[in-house]
Amino acid sequence: MPRVKTGIPREQLEIEEDLRSRYGGMMRITDVQTELGVKRYETARQWLQDVPMTRVNKSKRWRVAAVAEKIYRDTRVEAY
Repeated sequence: MPRVKTGIPREQLEIEEDLRSRYGGMMRITDVQTELGVKRYETARQWLQDVPMTRVNKSKRWRVAAVAEKIYRDTRVEAY
């Protein structure tokens, strides 16, 4: 059976597709800095604290789906 992404908001899926088209399946911290529009490494690192991290050849990477979910949650909180 194919994996189905049910229950995920359409806006979050759109963010994920956009990020995946630019960065593939994983993002580095510099990619996250670019998306957030921040220049300081520390700011992006603090923002990523609650996003699960994976090590790929000793470098830290974050799944695009997890980053998209965090972006979606943060924008939803600001909207209210």
